[in-house]
Order: sequence, then structure tokens, then C-alpha cells
Amino acid sequence: MITAEELLLIPDDDKQVELIGGVLTENPLPGDQHGVVVARLCWLLGGFSDETDCGGMSVRSGFLLERNPDTVRCPDLAWVAPGRIASSFAGYPELAPDLVVEVRSPNDTQRHMAERAMMWLSHGVRMALAADPGSTTLTVYRPVEPPQMLGELDVFDGGDVLPGFSEPVWRFFRRRE
Repeated sequence: MITAEELLLIPDDDKQVELIGGVLTENPLPGDQHGVVVARLCWLLGGFSDETDCGGMSVRSGFLLERNPDTVRCPDLAWVAPGRIASSFAGYPELAPDLVVEVRSPNDTQRHMAERAMMWLSHGVRMALAADPGSTTLTVYRPVEPPQMLGELDVFDGGDVLPGFSEPVWRFFRRRE
């Protein structure tokens, strides 16, 4: 059993780790397509956040979701509404992001992606997105609503979480239609 503070002291050896109930868990490194999709999503969502001065983005950053024992989870991409994290904050913020994005890796199952999205929602995330590069789909999870799967020709709307954000789903996966 370790704490979130002890997790911060573990050397970065290019392993992806999370802390679940005080237990260190290691995840395999994702492949290239995963990184491409995370970068595109960060570019689109981060650009919107910068242009509208609306919230902040992070990639592969931990969030402290539970204490005693500690749980620190790390989405592929997170967005937090303005004013929820101090700009000089060090360590893991003790909050759930407003929006998380998880990108499916070749070793992930649909069930795993849905369970991960539901885990985020159970901790207070307002919207979880599961992006699947293989099928070019985006599944939108919100509290107390059924998941909504969007195909590449559909348009994703940020709704009340990211008001004014709207993009065709295909743009999350590639540059051209």
C-alpha cells in the first residue's frame, strides 16, 4: 500500500502507472495510433479552451480521486473548468476533471472502455469520451444518460460541459475527411 504522495516520488521510467486503492498498477504503453488520436483531441479541445479562455487541458496527468487508501487515476486527456485548479498547483489535484477522454488501444476491449468511462462518471466527471481509432467512433458517456455512439460523419457537441465546442467526429482521428 502506498499513498498519492509516495506515488509522486516514484521515478519516471516510461511506465504508465495508476494507484488504485493504494495498490500500484501498471498499464502497457499504447501504440502510435493511440498517440496520434490523443494529440489530435488535445489540439482540437486545447485550441478551443485557449481561444475561449475556457478551462485547461492535460495529457496523462493523475487525479487523486479517493483517500485512505489513495486512488490516483490518469485519463489519456482531461479538461478542467476554469478556477478549479490553481495555476501553481503541484502534485495530484484532489478532484475529478469535468471531461475525460480515453482512447482505445489495441489491447482494450469495448467492455474495458465502458467500465473506465463509468469509473470516471462515478467519481464526478461530467462527460467521458471513449475514442476508438479502429472504428472511427466516439462514445459519449454522461451521468444518468445512456451512452451515445457517434460515427465519423456525426458531429460531437460539447453541450453544457464545453458550450460552443462542436466538431465532426472524423476530425478527432485524422486531418481530412
